[in-house]
Order: sequence, then C-alpha cells, then structure tokens
Amino acid sequence: MALTFYEEKRDNFMQDVIEEHKNNRKGSSFEQKNNTMIDVLLSLQDLEPDYYTDEVIRGMGQVTLSAETDTTASTMEWALSLLLNNPEALKKSQNEIDTHIGQSPRLLDDSNLAQLPYFHGIINETLQMYPIVPILVPHESSNECVVRGFRVSRGTMLLVNMWQ
Repeated sequence: MALTFYEEKRDNFMQDVIEEHKNNRKGSSFEQKNNTMIDVLLSLQDLEPDYYTDEVIRGMGQVTLSAETDTTASTMEWALSLLLNNPEALKKSQNEIDTHIGQSPRLLDDSNLAQLPYFHGIINETLQMYPIVPILVPHESSNECVVRGFRVSRGTMLLVNMWQ
C-alpha cells in the first residue's frame, strides 16, 4: 500500500531521528543515563534486530509523538475555551504576564511559572476540571478498604476513572 505525502514525510522525519541517534551512538561514548526512548529501542535492536526493526521504532516514535501532541493541544483548547468564557480571568492572567514577563512577543516556559501564580492556577484548574486522560496514575491500596461499595483487598492495584 502506497503512503500518502504526509505519511511519507512523517516516516522520513522519524527515520532521520533514528539515523541521528545511530550516528550519535557511534561517534561518542554511549552513556546509559542520557538515553532517550529511541536510544533504548536502538539498544534493543542490537539484541533483537529481527523484532526491533527501524520500521517498528519509527512506529513507536510516531505513536508517542502523536499522543503527546494531541493531549497538549486538547488541554490548550480547554484552557482557552475557559478563558474566553471568563473575560475577567483572561484579563487578570494577561496583566500578570505583562507585569512579570513583559509585553514584547515571547514564549513562556516552565521557568516562568514561579512568577505567574495566577496563570499557573489556570493551568492546574483546567487539568482538574477537564483532564484529557480520565484514568489517574495507578494506586495500590495500603489497607483493605471499600470503594464505591466494593471491598478492595490490601495491595490491590486501583485504576481510578476521574470521569465516573
């Protein structure tokens, strides 16, 4: 089956990333502590080349990139929607950014959050009100307990659906 223009472009991009990591592994001392997902998959490819082909690694990279991009975009969409429906909060956050960061065109990053408590609160509130993924991080019960009428034994892994 032939790839579309965009699929081919995406595959070429991911293959370039793989090749760059392969070249970096050959050209320098390869340290375990600085491994990326691609580096780990390439190490597995060394052990099982028939299973961890470049095609499999490309696919895993594309799925990961897509998932990260989609959740971030969806969170931003919710945050902007909430702000547009609350002009006072929008104005207050804009004033905070202008006061602490400046009015020139700029991108904010994580290091700015300490200076922007109101803006940081908007992000946290958005994630609380409209989480993109409804399942919380797995929890293990430390004692026997009852959850929604079900007896849960000590040591049981719980997956909590926030939307229920």
